[in-house]
Amino acid sequence: MVYAVTLEPRICSRYVLSPELKLNTVETLYTRDCLRRPTPRDLQRLLQKSKARGFPGMIGSIDCMHWQWKNCPTTWQVDYGNRKGQKSIILEAVVGFDTRVWHAFFGVAGSQNDLNVLCQPPVFNDVLRGEALNITYEINNTVYQNVYYLANDIYPRWTTFVKSIPHHRSHKQKLFVAYQEGYRKDVERCFGILQARHGGAEGKGDAKGDMKLACRKQCG
Repeated sequence: MVYAVTLEPRICSRYVLSPELKLNTVETLYTRDCLRRPTPRDLQRLLQKSKARGFPGMIGSIDCMHWQWKNCPTTWQVDYGNRKGQKSIILEAVVGFDTRVWHAFFGVAGSQNDLNVLCQPPVFNDVLRGEALNITYEINNTVYQNVYYLANDIYPRWTTFVKSIPHHRSHKQKLFVAYQEGYRKDVERCFGILQARHGGAEGKGDAKGDMKLACRKQCG
């Protein structure tokens, strides 16, 4: 399954703590409540909300963003250069309706894309081991038993992804596209919050530490 990353960045300063101490502090304080699998209660809450939204069985939206690496070492700049000419590291995340990050995978060079990243993180390990969540829900008189994520068009046509309809013509298709793209903005909104509050990775060796501190639950 996936893991929640709900970290509060104010507990330590990048200017005071070393990267190792910073990460150890975060893990000590947040492992029990945040750095964990979602509990049955968490999943029930996610599934209830998605059903109310018209997407039964959906447990979040998945997407990637480029986290700008301002002081990327010169020897790595080719690998970490993205199509916009910036040096960046890719963050893949699964985000719930409340902008809580349930899965975060960070560290892939910015020259790669969402599909390259998809093959590397452990988010689908349970599926590959045959240990995926087994729930039951019905859509259009058809019974399904697997959870899924909302995704954009670059993701493959897997049953675990529900994407938009590229050439929608009928009223039903237009309505579906409006809802799918609207709810998928949960992950985009989360990325926007991260960028607005935390900018990019500034240090030469602490990019992953900065990202781990930045991924957090947006408490209401």
